[in-house]
Amino acid sequence: MADSGVRNVTRLVHTHQANVIETAGVVTHTTNSTLRDGALVATVRAAAEPNLTRVRYVSRSHRVVDGERRNRTSVIAANGTAVRQYTVAGGNVSLDNTRNRTELFDRALRGLSTAANPLRGTLRRGNFSVADVDERDDATVVTLRADRYAGGQLYDAENVASYDATVRITTDGLIRSATERVVSRVDGNERRYGFTYRFEPRSVDLPRVPQVPAETRVG
Repeated sequence: MADSGVRNVTRLVHTHQANVIETAGVVTHTTNSTLRDGALVATVRAAAEPNLTRVRYVSRSHRVVDGERRNRTSVIAANGTAVRQYTVAGGNVSLDNTRNRTELFDRALRGLSTAANPLRGTLRRGNFSVADVDERDDATVVTLRADRYAGGQLYDAENVASYDATVRITTDGLIRSATERVVSRVDGNERRYGFTYRFEPRSVDLPRVPQVPAETRVG
């Protein structure tokens, strides 16, 4: 840690990725933001077996623009040799493409299944310091908290009216949970950004052939 926050965000996220990848479990995160002409809610659920041997990533977005609602669901499903990408709309599933699982796709899956990009953004934006250390589920968990926006591409720092973020991470570098809330005001207009993340280590049993789950097809 440094006075301005996490000293080496890149290294921390890389360590987090390595820990999540070797552990079966489910990553969920939600982003809720107000836009100039509406609002956007994006939710992600990524389930993966150890070492990403099988992965299923489901992304849903709900966007309201000038009173018009636009929904989109996309699914990336992979086994050891193939990656399939789907779009789900109105209960109908369309297969966008099927490709061999290459190193390029592996890099993408590593990022998507561990929430690397949104966590990296949160860790860079806050002036984090250690708030607490306790024992949970046979692991030592460090709670980091931030109450000042340290800057970033999300909003200009001078426009941020309030900021708070909390990250809970084990001493071996696995990020268990995170929340971030930002309020920005410019010329009387208020914009908000909220982010929540959680990793649940647990047994995951995905189908041998990549496919869209039934509950997503009718969602």
